[in-house]
Amino acid sequence: MAPLSGSLDFARWREMSAHERQTFVEGAMLALGSLTSRLRTELPLDSRTSPDLLAAVVKFVDTNYPKRPALAYQKEMDSIYLTPEGQKLPMFECFLQAFRRINGR
Repeated sequence: MAPLSGSLDFARWREMSAHERQTFVEGAMLALGSLTSRLRTELPLDSRTSPDLLAAVVKFVDTNYPKRPALAYQKEMDSIYLTPEGQKLPMFECFLQAFRRINGR
């Protein structure tokens, strides 16, 4: 099997097996989920925290926490990559667009 191309773009997406695509999406979801979970638990919020900061944290966590199975985001990436505009996107930007579409943001 030939090595995959070095850049994470549409060409690389096409070269990847279904398992490799799933691994990419699951890794991206794990990273986002971990970040938002840690933010939720480790950010020191107390009575001196301004309502604006608290609202911003809640909105960030709600917007960026994965809400669907990895397969849903992967299918959305596939549909984005079917378009000429989508094929110009690096894989992570494609993932973020799929993530926003699926999560309704």
